[in-house]
Amino acid sequence: MTIERHNRIPAIAIISTACVLCLVLGFIFTHDTEVDFEELERTVTKTDDSKVWMQYARALDSRGRYQHAAQAYQKILQLEPYNNRARYQCAIALARSDDEDAYFRYMQNLVLTYPQMAAELFAQPEGRRFLTQERFRALAGEARAQAVD
Repeated sequence: MTIERHNRIPAIAIISTACVLCLVLGFIFTHDTEVDFEELERTVTKTDDSKVWMQYARALDSRGRYQHAAQAYQKILQLEPYNNRARYQCAIALARSDDEDAYFRYMQNLVLTYPQMAAELFAQPEGRRFLTQERFRALAGEARAQAVD
């Protein structure tokens, strides 16, 4: 039995080229994204277009700037008071932020105005983590009771 030897140089060259290409494209993509975010930050201060504000809020959210994202979602709600996607995402952003009191106040209002949405939010991982506290458990119970009515 003979073992055939294959020239590995072409395979190594292809893999090396692919790795370099991935690195270059990754750098370009990251750089373009940062430039786009900076442009978005400049644009958002000059507009009342809720779509632009939604892009901005999502960009903040993806960067872990949850408190700022919540403020951007609240701006959308000023522009479009019935935008339930912004209302929901605002609650998620506040839940992810370090401001428990702001999240509690927001959820208190949501229980009164949109109890079904509040109940759904408390069922999400972001909301469930607060249910160890009595004030949030009571609020979640109120949301469920109001949602049934």
